[in-house]
Amino acid sequence: IIYVIRNPKDNAVSYYYHHKIACFLGPYTGNFQEFMTLYMRGQLLYGSWFDHVKSFWDQRDSDQILFIKYEDMKRDLRGAVRKIMHFMDRELSDDAIDQIVHHCSFAQMKDNPAVNRSKIPIPVFDLKEHRFMRKGIIGDWQNHFNQKQSDAMDEMYREKLASTGLELQWLPDELLKNESSEIDSNENYIKEVDNEGDNGVEATRL
Repeated sequence: IIYVIRNPKDNAVSYYYHHKIACFLGPYTGNFQEFMTLYMRGQLLYGSWFDHVKSFWDQRDSDQILFIKYEDMKRDLRGAVRKIMHFMDRELSDDAIDQIVHHCSFAQMKDNPAVNRSKIPIPVFDLKEHRFMRKGIIGDWQNHFNQKQSDAMDEMYREKLASTGLELQWLPDELLKNESSEIDSNENYIKEVDNEGDNGVEATRL
């Protein structure tokens, strides 16, 4: 089993749009807020994201299960291909790996009729509203979640998964780097003003 997870905030957004075009799921006509209520309660197809993921994460050391994060594939698709190759006990040439990486990029898959569902002869998906493969980015949840929804998701992660050692990436790398730089800058500033305070100058903390 190759088990791929995506952080639950982006997963919820993707699943929402999937429900809106999947004829076999309705399609769903409610708004995102209503959908999130069902998502957080685990009342959608396949149940709770957290329970489903935990059941496989607990088996991550099995030689029959390969646990991969979507965000890691976005960051290093070639590395993910090699990991799958080794899991399946196969050896591929560099050229073959290059071809897989090319065809499995989101841009290529989005335009591939064999993947994007545009040529399915029966009305399984209603693609008039948007394409089957929409964005595929990390952090699109920020365009849909309000603060209350984000906090509730963070709390559920802490409650159900934080103690398991499963770490999730919620934001794209460039935003994570910016946040890290801001934290380092703030810590350096605090050290500087603390030193000024020691020298008799009034120190101001951020």
